[in-house]
Amino acid sequence: MADKTHNDSATTARQDNPAGPDRAPRDPAAESLAHALHLSFRLLTVIMIVIVVAFLLTGIRQIKPGQAGIIYRFGRIVDVVGRGLCYAWPFPIGDIEVVDISPKDLRVDDFWMAETAEDKTVERLIDRQVRNDGLQPGWDGALVTGDGNLIHVRFECNYQIGSENGMDPDESLLLDHKYNVNDLDLKDRAQTKDLLRSVICQAAIRTAAGQTAESIRRNQEVFWGVVHQGAQDVLSDLDTGIKINLLTMEFTWPLRVLPEVEAATKARQEAEKQLNAAIAEAKSVLVQTAGDKYWLLVGKTGGDGHHGDTSDQDAGPGLIALYADALAAGQTDQAAKRLAEIQRVLVSDQIAGQVRPIIDDAKAKTYAMLDALDGRVTRFRELLPEYRRNREFVIQRLWADARDAILSSATIEKYYFSPGDGKLVIKLDRHPDVVKQVREGLLKEAAGGSPP
Repeated sequence: MADKTHNDSATTARQDNPAGPDRAPRDPAAESLAHALHLSFRLLTVIMIVIVVAFLLTGIRQIKPGQAGIIYRFGRIVDVVGRGLCYAWPFPIGDIEVVDISPKDLRVDDFWMAETAEDKTVERLIDRQVRNDGLQPGWDGALVTGDGNLIHVRFECNYQIGSENGMDPDESLLLDHKYNVNDLDLKDRAQTKDLLRSVICQAAIRTAAGQTAESIRRNQEVFWGVVHQGAQDVLSDLDTGIKINLLTMEFTWPLRVLPEVEAATKARQEAEKQLNAAIAEAKSVLVQTAGDKYWLLVGKTGGDGHHGDTSDQDAGPGLIALYADALAAGQTDQAAKRLAEIQRVLVSDQIAGQVRPIIDDAKAKTYAMLDALDGRVTRFRELLPEYRRNREFVIQRLWADARDAILSSATIEKYYFSPGDGKLVIKLDRHPDVVKQVREGLLKEAAGGSPP
């Protein structure tokens, strides 16, 4: 009985202390604290993971069109990327430097006169106020030409770095510019602009030294084209990664002489206008006279100093001029050759205009005369044997034929006189009826095609 009571007590004790006799009884407060710490640790783990992911995501960059990205890793450049999404390890492990490679504009006014705010409001340079002290070195810019004159020029330059087309990066060009020109911050274009301005100025000075001021004024596009090429060659030789897309120029004379230059320019333009009008009128007259191929005879009508007509570059001086030159030089054989060429051109189909009917009429009369001569030769050969047999008879017959032809012709005005030894007075006043009769005869002959 005592043993049973002891066992029941032990069972009750084990139920009251499930941890066993060696464990302390549970504390509800401690248990709550442990649970809170466990949740906090899990939350902290999630936060740390989010922070790490967010940190890694900071390496994602969006490169826009006209931009390039230079990817660094541990301070070294490892890649150059174009537009689109790209990734690099976050700083300080890596970084992405975004560079603007789109075309930019730069004005180079080192050779331009100094302009105040008031000057810029005056649109025309000739209307600006001229300073009494003239050009001031260090303040006004000017370009010295090969003939010792001073001119003002201002360049407008469109350029880009690290790209051939301004949209997609060229790794070689971009890194050349990074290493050789602007290794600190590619967003700061100050060094780039200073270098580009200096190179353009040097190219302009070299080019102007070999030309006159007037040639530069007349051929401005050629001048700035040479400056463009010279500046680009220097930039390429220096491996700057800079490409000049377009270079244009504004030209003017110094303001002090601008009115005189303006007057001379107007006079020259008026002279050119009158010269062009005279050339056009001369060409029009020549075309009306001899057709479009007039230059074969008289040469070109352009104002290029050698009878030039720019419509036919292969044509040289006219045949008439060559004929005259050969005569003046005493080259008779050459002159005869040129004269034959002139005749060949005149009778060919190349000559038209007002000359064409005259030439055709002359050709027709020539053929008619040749036919008439041929007929006379034939008639002479027929009469020659008879003449040799009976000379007087042939002569009398020829005289009779001539008298009959004269008396029967309606186009010949005839006078009849009575024979006698008295004084003969001839009145040459033509009777209207006779004149009418002669004209009618001529018209009939012309309509019939026979020579008058």
